[in-house]
Amino acid sequence: MTLTRSYSLLAAPGKEAQPEEALGALAGALGKADGCKGTQILRNLDQPGHYRFMENWAGEASRTAAGRGVDKAIMDRLMSALAEPPGTENYDVMD
Repeated sequence: MTLTRSYSLLAAPGKEAQPEEALGALAGALGKADGCKGTQILRNLDQPGHYRFMENWAGEASRTAAGRGVDKAIMDRLMSALAEPPGTENYDVMD
C-alpha cells in the first residue's frame, strides 16, 4: 500500500514566492527519508499563492518517522510564509 499525504497551502500576502522555495527544500529533505516514494509540488494556475504538496509513503510509520527528522528550520520557513495552517488529507493509492 502507498499512502499519499496531501497538503493545501495558501501563501501569506506579499510572500507568494516563499512557499515554493520552502517546499523545494522540504521535498529534498523528505526524498532522502526511508519509505518516501516521492513528492510533488503543484502551483494553482487559477489562484495565485495557492499550492498543493503531495508526499507518497510506504506507510504511516515511515511518514511519521520522517516528519520527526525534518530540519525544523525548513518547517519554520514554510510556516512563516503561509496565511494559515495547511489543510491535510490522506489517501490510499489505488493503482
